[in-house]
Amino acid sequence: MPELILAAYLVAVMPARSIWKSLNKQATATRAPRYLKTIVEIAILLAMLAAVTMFAGRSADSLGLDWPLSRAGFWGLVGALILLAVLWLAGAMSSRSLTDDKRAELESQVMDSDAMPRTAAELRMFFVASLFVGTGWELLYRGFLLAVLTPLIGAFPAIAAAAIAYGLAHGYKSPQQLISSIISAFIFTIAYYLTQSLWWLMLIHTGIGIIGALGAYKAVSSTREPTPAS
Repeated sequence: MPELILAAYLVAVMPARSIWKSLNKQATATRAPRYLKTIVEIAILLAMLAAVTMFAGRSADSLGLDWPLSRAGFWGLVGALILLAVLWLAGAMSSRSLTDDKRAELESQVMDSDAMPRTAAELRMFFVASLFVGTGWELLYRGFLLAVLTPLIGAFPAIAAAAIAYGLAHGYKSPQQLISSIISAFIFTIAYYLTQSLWWLMLIHTGIGIIGALGAYKAVSSTREPTPAS
């Protein structure tokens, strides 16, 4: 029963709350408080997850935390490292080739966004938030939900329920954003189902957020003129 309550919260309450906030355009906190709120929320849910899974007697392997790594998990991790290295190099090469006008345009986009960090302190907090997001949501929406829902409704309905719920939990900004969120959630959920390992998905989820934040911070900081020495 405790597992079903947590599963119901993840599948129904969180997506409904996010969509309601988006449609009602509720004011959100500024960046640093929002990062902290995300960290605290995920930490609470992970504490609840630890309690309900211990109560149910589930192993870490059953939640996707396979150790030692399975063959699929190992190759997934190798692929994740290669993907992140390619993204990092592509971003670095793109940054070097930017013209002043393009750099100014990118800075303007970052300044218009409420998601990306702009200061060193915000960047450090964003790193911590990315770690919680990349590991926590994967564990909750992939490892936990599939472990609980699959015996109840079958593998493919469980995949659909987890993916749609996670996509909706991103909120609503536009039809394109919502569809993109759901599609990416399906890709990650199916990838977990096929490998039964979360480590590589956690790495991708966390790494992409950090790479994006570093690029945004660099775009903002590179256009700031240093203060002349007196």
